[in-house]
Amino acid sequence: MKKARSLISVLAIFILSALVFSEVYSKKEVLSTAVTLNASTTVVNGAGGVTWYDVTLPSSVSPIIGVTMTFTRAAGSDSTVQAFFQVSFDAGTTWSDLEGQELSVATNHVVISGTTVRVTEMLAVYGVNRLRVKHFINNDGANNVTALQLTVTLERR
Repeated sequence: MKKARSLISVLAIFILSALVFSEVYSKKEVLSTAVTLNASTTVVNGAGGVTWYDVTLPSSVSPIIGVTMTFTRAAGSDSTVQAFFQVSFDAGTTWSDLEGQELSVATNHVVISGTTVRVTEMLAVYGVNRLRVKHFINNDGANNVTALQLTVTLERR
């Protein structure tokens, strides 16, 4: 009887954890390779031979999405890195700027390791079926930002 209860408890925990983890629909890196932002520069979509992927947002996912920016900063850097987005409501035929929802990360933000910074913010993209990066800006006049990567996390409704 004890073994049966233990087995049922383990099975219940497994099923519940599977339900919790199934909420994440997908994680997608937006850039084919990491990007380097030189001091005081703007890098536009597709520059430098890097493919910037469009992210498809099926109707089955939440309109609140997680966007994670990871990059390596210069020691002592004290400015911001910004990502600006465009959205499409017609499967990528036309694009418009996602106003007021840029991602702006301080280069002296909490460092996860050495000089690597990682920040996740939520964006609201109601009615949108595609998202893409328009451009990145490095506002530091003296220091480069390297190994910049962006990941979008989608969750089921």
